[in-house]
Amino acid sequence: MRDFRYGIRMLARNPFFAAAAILCAALGTGVTTAIFSVVNAVLLRPLPYARAGRLVRVFSEFPKEVSGASQGGFKHFWISPPEYFELKRDLGSFDAVEAWVNGTSNIAGQDEPLRVTASFVTGGLLDTRGVQPMIGRFLTPADDDPNAPTNAVLSYDLWQRAFARDPRILGRDIRLNGAACTVVGVMPGGFNFPPGIQNPSELWTPVGLDPANPGPWGRHFLSVLARLRPGVALAQAQSEVTRYAVHPAARSRAPNIALIRWSIRWC
Repeated sequence: MRDFRYGIRMLARNPFFAAAAILCAALGTGVTTAIFSVVNAVLLRPLPYARAGRLVRVFSEFPKEVSGASQGGFKHFWISPPEYFELKRDLGSFDAVEAWVNGTSNIAGQDEPLRVTASFVTGGLLDTRGVQPMIGRFLTPADDDPNAPTNAVLSYDLWQRAFARDPRILGRDIRLNGAACTVVGVMPGGFNFPPGIQNPSELWTPVGLDPANPGPWGRHFLSVLARLRPGVALAQAQSEVTRYAVHPAARSRAPNIALIRWSIRWC
């Protein structure tokens, strides 16, 4: 108590120093709290999805002999549509392999056009998260057919902000980037996919990949999420991915990019 009273007297005698000390302590506490909040949300807290502990990210890797980099090449890179279809078709460690790409879109809201953050997803991605829509339904693989009409699922916040929680939203044409697009579902409040991005997605619509014409091997833009089969460990899945990547003769991969590797890690 004597030390405490002495410290109070010293601060009272030096008000400018006291103010600076209190300000520094407040800033330090605030910054520490903010950093912990981000780390807790992104790294420590489990994802709010069914079987979240079985979800992994899949990446392509470009060693320096392919990328031309002087050190290390590229790790945790995107995946091209032909690679995505290979992974989905041939790897046995996963019971679901889905992909998405983030972007922005214009939609016709209730009163005025809006610019929204959108995720263009493969047909099974929302269903594999295990979170049911609040109203309506998920996107399905049938929606992801390149020749199918364009459908969309809205976030709860976008439904509230742009359409005043209109209960008749299902079946409504919201004109996505000027083209017809029908609302088929609304996700519950708090649903967020992909997690951890600066501007959370407000709308999910099919990416529309065509297995018959997936495009060039070198066009890498897809983020890929996979779910491990029951009983399959991460190391076992990584071993399968590594073996598969080093045997280009067993796949349809073009020979000039045979050195591209794949890697996986926990979400």
